[in-house]
Amino acid sequence: MINPLKRDTGLWLPAALAVLLLAGCAGPGPVPEAITRQEALDYYNRNVVAIEAFQADVFDWEVSLIDSDGHKQHHQHMGGKVYFVPNADNRGPASFYLMTKAAFDKALVIGSNAREFWMYILPVVKQGWWGKYEHRGKDCVGDLLIDPRIFLEFMGLAPLPTGPPYPAYKVKEETNIIEYLEETSDGFRVQREIILDRRRNLPRQINAYDANGKCIMQARLDDFKKLGEAQIPGKIKIIWDQGQFFRLNLWGLKKISRDKSRLFVRPERIPGIENYQQIDQACDSE
Repeated sequence: MINPLKRDTGLWLPAALAVLLLAGCAGPGPVPEAITRQEALDYYNRNVVAIEAFQADVFDWEVSLIDSDGHKQHHQHMGGKVYFVPNADNRGPASFYLMTKAAFDKALVIGSNAREFWMYILPVVKQGWWGKYEHRGKDCVGDLLIDPRIFLEFMGLAPLPTGPPYPAYKVKEETNIIEYLEETSDGFRVQREIILDRRRNLPRQINAYDANGKCIMQARLDDFKKLGEAQIPGKIKIIWDQGQFFRLNLWGLKKISRDKSRLFVRPERIPGIENYQQIDQACDSE
């Protein structure tokens, strides 16, 4: 007797494989018509405004940095948490807390609230830094390894200025590019560049440049995950001077369901860290 299951398998299997192969060969689809600069800004900022308080797990993370002694440090582990609560009007600093784990303990922590920001590294480096947003941009502010507010901007979680002065705008084959310019004695220079995917109108890359046109910081964003009406990057890699970088792979994205306000309070002391310095202490006496 002929097995009908076997007979049917022989008939549908080649067709099924053909469908899978065709699907695998399919491209991302045609690039939409170009949008205007204002439309690109609106798409970006609408997405930021739509981001609600969320939390996510850190699937894995990696950091490569140069410590205060000039030694290169590299760490790669799994585990951690991210919590984000936007500012009420999306203008001031958001409340943010990132904790990554090494083995079973904290490794690197970055935090921010409406007034202060802080970060510390426990393995090997054993240092911490903090500062006040009121002093940001002043000459009396010292260096900070990772500024939390800049970190949020480079994660695509902060709104873009809409002008005036208005940013420059370029339309490329696959991307739309928003450029924030600064006037110089011999013309203009690009300060910040946001590269948007034309198909999704979401940031693919964010670059910052120095006065000589050198890229001093770059964010690469991918694997956007939908939460409510917003899209949030699940893969983040931020690269800066001398090949230093910080990479995050997030999963388990969801809305915050419990009060996490204690995480957004800057710690006065950190167990295991003696060198916990205020980078803008000199500004307090001005």
